Formats: sequence, structure tokens, C-alpha cells
Amino acid sequence: MKIKTSIIAICSILVLVSCQASNPTYKYYMQNPEKIQAKITSCRNLPDTKFSQDKGCVAAIQAGRDISSLLQEMEVNPQTFGAKIMNFQISYVKGQEAIHTLEKNQHSHNNPKLNALKRQQAHLTYQINVYRGVVRLVGG
Repeated sequence: MKIKTSIIAICSILVLVSCQASNPTYKYYMQNPEKIQAKITSCRNLPDTKFSQDKGCVAAIQAGRDISSLLQEMEVNPQTFGAKIMNFQISYVKGQEAIHTLEKNQHSHNNPKLNALKRQQAHLTYQINVYRGVVRLVGG
């Protein structure tokens, strides 16, 4: 049963990673850091007045700064960085198991605990994608 849950969790993460944003946001750039440089390069061609008003440019710059901090964190202690990813993934799998148990035992999909777990799963998915994106940048 745990293997099935793990496979479902991994597939869910892969589906979310493969989604493309039509209007890139900060969250999009954090999960796809390889897209930041191209966006910033295109933003440099905008007049100053449009640059600061372009939400995509602002999002790419903010994400670039935050990704830079994560790259430094990974450089200083790669083992701790990798352990964070593993802990996020373990928490995600445990959360999926808890959701499965709640859905199986309680037929109400408006259960506050279930809804909170699903929000937590979405946040964990985001964190996993961000950290894995940083690893992709360095060729890992």
C-alpha cells in the first residue's frame, strides 16, 4: 500500500512540474528557475517605465534573488540542502497517506482537516519543485 501511495505522490509531483504557466508569476519562476535569465534579458529591452510595470519582469527579478540565496545555501552545505528535499518528500508521502485514510474513513470532502492537509500538500509540492529546480540549475 505504501508503494502505491508513493507512486501516486511522485506522479502528482511530476504532473505539477510539467504544467506551464501562460502568465509567469513569481511561483512559476521559483519552480522553473532556468526560465529566469531569459525573462530578465527580454525585460532589459523594455523602456524603464514599462519594465517596472511588467509583472513578469518584477516576478523574475524577485525569483532570481531568492533562487540565488538558495544556490548559496546549497553551495555552503549540499548535504543539508539535499536532506531538506528528502524531508519535504517524506512529509508529502505521509500527507498523501493521511489524505487517503481520511477520504476512505470519512465520506465528506468538506472536512476541514482534509482541506488543511490538501493545502499543506500543495505547499510541500511547491517547496519540492523549488528545491529541485535549484538542483537542476547546477546540473544535478
